[in-house]
Amino acid sequence: MNLLTSCVAIPLVVLGITISNMSTPVSGKKLEITIANDLGNFLNLTVHCVSPAKEYDLGFQVVPYGGRYQWFAHDSSYLCDLAWHKKYGRFLIYESRRDNRRCKGWCFWRIAQEGLYLHLAKPADRDELEFTWD
Repeated sequence: MNLLTSCVAIPLVVLGITISNMSTPVSGKKLEITIANDLGNFLNLTVHCVSPAKEYDLGFQVVPYGGRYQWFAHDSSYLCDLAWHKKYGRFLIYESRRDNRRCKGWCFWRIAQEGLYLHLAKPADRDELEFTWD
C-alpha cells in the first residue's frame, strides 16, 4: 500500500464507522426521514433538526430547490427548524407514537410554499398537508 492509498483508505474506514453508528437506531429498526424541497422558484430551504433532548443534533443543512435531505432516525422525536426566504417555522417532523404506524419505515416530507406535506402511502397514495407556515 503506497502513501496515497493509505491516506485515502484510513479516512474512508473512519467515515464508514461513523456513518454506521449514526444510522443504527436504538431499537434496531431503521426509520428513514426525508425532507424534499418543493418550494419552487429555485428557493433554498435551510434545515436544522435535533432530537428534543439534543442527543442528536444533525446540524444546519441547505437544501436546494428539487433537492432532498435524508437521515436514519432513532426511535425518538425530531424537531426541525425550517426557513426559506422570509418564512420560518419549528415543526415536530417525527414523533414515534404519532408516526410509526403512518410512515411505515419512511417519513417523506415535501416542503412547499403552502406548508409541509407528509406522504401517506396507505390507504391512498397521497400527500397530506400537516403543517402550514405561520
